[in-house]
Amino acid sequence: MDAGETNNVNEVPHSPPSQPNGAITTESGNASSHQADDNELDSDANSDESGDEDYVLRQNPDRQPRISERKRLDGQVFESYALQRERESPTQCQADLDRSDKEQNTQTYEGYDGQKRIVSDPRDYQKDLYERAKLKNTIVVLPTGTGKTLIAVMLIDHIIQQELENRAAGQHHKITFFIVEKVILCQQQYRCLKDNLPFDIGILQGNDNSIVNTKEIWEEKFTKHMAFVTTAQVLLDCLNNGFIKMSRINLMVFDEAHHTKKSHPFAMIIKRHYRRELDPTQRPKIMGLTASPVDAKTNDLKQATADLEDMMDSEIATVSDKLPLKEDVHTALWLQVRDLADAGGNHLFRDNLVEAEEISSTLGAWPADRFWSLLMTELEVARVVARTQGEFETASIQVADRATETVYQVQQLVSQHDLGSIERSQPHLSPKVGALLATLKHEFCSQCTRRCIVFVQKRSTAVMLADLLEQPGVKVLGIRPGFLVGRQRTFFNIANVTEYQQQCVLQAFKDGETNCLFATTVAEEGIDIPACDLVIRFDMHQSAIQYIQSRGRARQKSSRFIAMVQENHTSDLHLLKQAVQDARLLQHFCMSLPEDRKVQDMIIDAKTAAEAELAAQKAYEIGDARLSYDNSQEVLARYVACVDPRGTAKPEFNMSVDGQRFCAEVILPDPSPVKFVSGHPQQSKKLARGSAAYEACVLLHSKDHLDTNLQPTLVRKLPAMRNARLAVSENKKKEYGVRLKPAIWAKVGPITNLWPATFLLAKPEAYSETVTPMVILSREKLPPTPKIALHFGHGRSSLVNVVPASVPLRLPAEKIDMLYQFTLRLFNDIFSKTYAAGKDNFPFLFAPALLPQEGVTADNCCDIDWPAVDTVTSQPCLAWENQAPDFFENKFVFDPLTGSRKFIIHGLNSSLQPDSLVPEDAAPYNLTAYKAVTPDIQQYSNSFFRKRRQNATWRQDQPVVNAEVLSMQRNYLDPFSGNDAANSKCYLILEPLQVSTLPVGIVRMAALLPAIFHRINSCLIALDGCAMLGLDLPPDLALEAFTKTSDEVEGTLSADGGSNYERLEFLGDTFLKMATTISIFTLLPEGNEFEYHVERMVLIANQNLFNRAVNRGLPEYVRAKGYNRRAWYPDLPLAKGKVLAHESEQRQQLSQKTIADVCEAIIGAAYLAGSRTNMDLAVKAVRKMVKSANHPMKSFKKYYAHYQTPSWLQNERVTEAQKLAVQTVKSHIGYEFTSPALLQSAFTHTSYTYEKAIPDYQRLEFLGDALLDMVIVDYLYRTFPEADPQWLTEHKGAMVSNQFLSCLCVQLQLHKHLRITTSSLISQRAEYAASLERARNVAEQEASNGTKLRMDYWRNTLTPNKALADVLEAVVGAMFVDSKYNLDVVRRFFDMHIQPFFEDMSIYDTFASSHPVSLLAKKMQMEFECRDWRLLVKLVPCPLSQGIQAITQDDVLCGLMVHGQVVEDAKAKASKDAKAACAEKALGTFLTMKLADFRERMGCDCGQDNGSEDLENAHGTAI
Repeated sequence: MDAGETNNVNEVPHSPPSQPNGAITTESGNASSHQADDNELDSDANSDESGDEDYVLRQNPDRQPRISERKRLDGQVFESYALQRERESPTQCQADLDRSDKEQNTQTYEGYDGQKRIVSDPRDYQKDLYERAKLKNTIVVLPTGTGKTLIAVMLIDHIIQQELENRAAGQHHKITFFIVEKVILCQQQYRCLKDNLPFDIGILQGNDNSIVNTKEIWEEKFTKHMAFVTTAQVLLDCLNNGFIKMSRINLMVFDEAHHTKKSHPFAMIIKRHYRRELDPTQRPKIMGLTASPVDAKTNDLKQATADLEDMMDSEIATVSDKLPLKEDVHTALWLQVRDLADAGGNHLFRDNLVEAEEISSTLGAWPADRFWSLLMTELEVARVVARTQGEFETASIQVADRATETVYQVQQLVSQHDLGSIERSQPHLSPKVGALLATLKHEFCSQCTRRCIVFVQKRSTAVMLADLLEQPGVKVLGIRPGFLVGRQRTFFNIANVTEYQQQCVLQAFKDGETNCLFATTVAEEGIDIPACDLVIRFDMHQSAIQYIQSRGRARQKSSRFIAMVQENHTSDLHLLKQAVQDARLLQHFCMSLPEDRKVQDMIIDAKTAAEAELAAQKAYEIGDARLSYDNSQEVLARYVACVDPRGTAKPEFNMSVDGQRFCAEVILPDPSPVKFVSGHPQQSKKLARGSAAYEACVLLHSKDHLDTNLQPTLVRKLPAMRNARLAVSENKKKEYGVRLKPAIWAKVGPITNLWPATFLLAKPEAYSETVTPMVILSREKLPPTPKIALHFGHGRSSLVNVVPASVPLRLPAEKIDMLYQFTLRLFNDIFSKTYAAGKDNFPFLFAPALLPQEGVTADNCCDIDWPAVDTVTSQPCLAWENQAPDFFENKFVFDPLTGSRKFIIHGLNSSLQPDSLVPEDAAPYNLTAYKAVTPDIQQYSNSFFRKRRQNATWRQDQPVVNAEVLSMQRNYLDPFSGNDAANSKCYLILEPLQVSTLPVGIVRMAALLPAIFHRINSCLIALDGCAMLGLDLPPDLALEAFTKTSDEVEGTLSADGGSNYERLEFLGDTFLKMATTISIFTLLPEGNEFEYHVERMVLIANQNLFNRAVNRGLPEYVRAKGYNRRAWYPDLPLAKGKVLAHESEQRQQLSQKTIADVCEAIIGAAYLAGSRTNMDLAVKAVRKMVKSANHPMKSFKKYYAHYQTPSWLQNERVTEAQKLAVQTVKSHIGYEFTSPALLQSAFTHTSYTYEKAIPDYQRLEFLGDALLDMVIVDYLYRTFPEADPQWLTEHKGAMVSNQFLSCLCVQLQLHKHLRITTSSLISQRAEYAASLERARNVAEQEASNGTKLRMDYWRNTLTPNKALADVLEAVVGAMFVDSKYNLDVVRRFFDMHIQPFFEDMSIYDTFASSHPVSLLAKKMQMEFECRDWRLLVKLVPCPLSQGIQAITQDDVLCGLMVHGQVVEDAKAKASKDAKAACAEKALGTFLTMKLADFRERMGCDCGQDNGSEDLENAHGTAI
């Protein structure tokens, strides 16, 4: 330890290891060293490390970390948590998927009771049919409920037992498949087989293979199980993709076998694969199960039956048994109401009894009883009572009273009736309702249905079904029910609505507040209702027009129409058949119109179509997989599902006519790397679509987007690509070498010229009245260094200016010798270092300055106080004996035996003697040997150990002096290092000590040298790092970029008290994204957006930056170690003092993320070092960091120098419409395009393929996104210099959000120019524009009272389609290209159109009082009294479940940090939504938690102290 260092134990407060102020250090180790004998003492007495515990000055008292410091520590914890949470692997992805599927499948199951075994005592007819099925392929035709599944189970058991024997004999393994049509039946039959067969049964359905499909995974499944229950499409896909061959199947059971016709998956399995297996011995056995071999649409039953047998290569077998139908019964409540009404003679209940009876019959017993609860409200009862009194006005009083009393009796009966809860699986619901609920759950949970209409015949049915779906036991996740009925006003009814209520219902359905509308015929015609992707007719239509109109509501391309028909209900079947026939007649009429009145399509029969298909289509075989026109659309759909697994995107086909042939183009959704592909002309639209899909699949395979099994390769690549977007690990640390000294101090040898530089305190009075400027003389001129802030306690601080001379100093040898001796004396007396090295080996020398603080300039800073140098070097020390009293004023005194005892004396104390007891106000002296003797002044004044103290004698006639302890271990860079109340007073005799020749002013300045040199060395080392990279950065920015907040010391600043790299890293990350984006856009003109994202991800990935940095040796320049008062000493041999470990032996631990962050911070510093018009240094920094052929540019102008005008812009023909668009856009955005075609490209959506000469906007949008990011971050960085990266990130997220950019797109009228062909986008564009106008009108009305218009009205709109934001970004990218890569154009666009929305940031920084975050803040601060909590957010890649968006889009992860732990987290697209979701989860967790429980669980003691400090907004902003 250096001279003057006080006890390190007391510098850091004792605290648990988990607290941020460090580990506990005990006193026992150092105290024991004082028990050594005198020989050991003498050998170590001169060490600067002895006496560590001599004085307890409490320079660093107990204190809580600062709020911002805690935020930094929480931020590091949350960063690591987020990386660990978000990092995914393919196996993890599959495990999560399987788990998710399992949970979903379990929830979806509504049928078979798994505890019931059905194979117990089969009937004779079942045995007969089973025996027949063993011998030949059989289609079992039995009525519903007569045990078809039992026969199948018996056959499967027989086949599997045979299979086990075959396997034992060494034959190849074969598998049984039980095949169902729909996912909804899969679980039911799976549970049935699983509970009734003693074998491993598996389940395969759509969710199992929509994400991960590889040969290995399927082989593992097939090896594990003996049989599978599967949907037909899954098995068909497996066969198409070569995952399994027909020869590996021993039995196929087709449930609902009558579907095996045309292009149904049942039929495709037979036609494509069963019949293609030419060896009959390799074909599996077939069993079909059906209640009817044909449906109601055929007119030739015999032929249809023969066709089914031929298709399935089977024979039909059946019996004549039938099952009785159940009869509906009245509920107990209905009977009681009827009896009361009859007894009271009140006929007003008659219609309601009939209605309740119908509800019971149609919906079930529970809805029938619930009907009475909804009916008998207080308002309705009052109305019925009034009506009753009017009806019985002419009757006798007794009759009238009895009728009136009946109403109250019914009300009481209904209120006391216990309805109980209702579950979907209970028998109190009709089978029809059960089927409806199961269908709705399947459609909304599995098929991603977004909007649905259920048509019913009666008003009460609509109300009751909507009410039923609100019940907790029935409610389906994602369904928000409502009902729409006519306005007919009836007496005493549950379905009376007004016109206004109708409009509210319709608006709620349009806005998405409700998404499942139960409607009567009022919704079939005339009313403007959004198109739905699902329409269900719960009650059968009464006419063909109702059928056509209700089906017309399912007008989206992917919409589904479901008509519910009760089994064996002949009237319903007749109605359906008649409606279908009438619709066909209408279609036939339309087709019979003259040719000039209809669009052409060749209508050919099935046989001709099949022949044409075989002649026209191609086959593309890859191993065992075979691609054809037939299955290419399925393969393409699976690929799109992988690209966008949310199910919202599907391939779209555009059809055109080429003579007598059709040609189709398939358009893939935005995330796909392949956008559109054209097929070859074909005879029919079906073949044309197949050709386009086929060519698209071939192209995808050639680009390695489909593997040899026709599965999307993105599945395997996506996890690694997504992880690459995540920061490299914060926890993965490694030791690297560390530079302690800059290169300038390595310059030694014979001294010729010396470059002076003077250390000046800007406010010397803040430190001491007597302080002398210090001159350092180095071999090379010191570069300009940032001013150094030093802190002296009591709120006093001062900057240190380093003033270098403008010319070197040439001195004679004798003067150099004097400076050398002065420097040796300074090191010896103040720092207890005696160097055994000559002057030629010293990298620098010291001297006192001649001029006072305010008189030093660059021209005279070489003026040295030579008399003071001569005084210091002329004698080793000052004699104190027989000196006048004024001699004892302001002298520096030190103990020659220990390095920790340095004092400033302040005159004689005549009231004390050497043997006087030490006054109580003296600073404590903790040496163990001193504590063992009488605590008098002479014992206090020496550092002897116990034995030597016993023999030592001191003169009693010598004076006692007043003194102060001079602390040499204090960190003046840390504003919290010292205690304002520290006691340094003491009383000494001088006999054991030496009086130094160094003046006190020089000594006080020298005490600051460790802190000054620590900062200067850090700055010079950072500049050395810049020189290594070839970057000429200003010293202050270089130091900030290379400085990491130390893990060893407290503070929000850097390791030595300055700013760290976090803000620069935020800025540099954005410039890196922009620079690489421009480069990729320029160098890869034929690329697509997906390829751009992948290429940019490779360049800017933290792993790439880390690898480049390590290869260059950059980690050793990073400043991550805390303040070290010893590190500044010259590396020279010592005759006295502790030797510091050599630089080559020093190591520092750095995480990969820290090194990558430093790289981005250097880029940010280079950007700031230039100007807005000169970003060459930043471009050069990017080139150094990424080191890739995709970024060869060395200056910003080189970007445009590499740009080549694409062919479609070189010879553009400007139309009048394009000229008009240019002028219109100019009037809105203030920029006039020189290239109209470029502007048109910015407005062209991917779905718009009518003009192929001009590409879509995706490339320009990719460019514009990065440009907007840059100008926005630049604005935030410069406008809010004190904002931390967390705040900057949140507000940037709002400014670049789809919500805001879509608003700006509409405000600037750009949305009107968007060229799209997708009807859904057209309607969404109009709906969003209308909602934005409403939101602005509301804001303007609120501002009409004189208040300023709130510019955040854009947050109160519908969620816009991303295309609007994309168009705005594309226009920005187009402006940049059109202006020849002029970024000022983008900046002006920002200043004009974006900045006005964000001039008042305060409107974005608060939550409403009822907002979940506000409620959480109230609970944490008022109820739990906790101050150490906050909500932190971080951008993370979208999950793998969102396909390609995992590498192109971000989510916001919000975490609740309480006392350094992540308690809850949530993700959303916007920061404000993520915070709200996280707060809601936390409120749920804390709902029933008591204060004591909270404190115990969270380790919170905030409310148990009276400390008061200004708290920052712990939950951040409302952005």
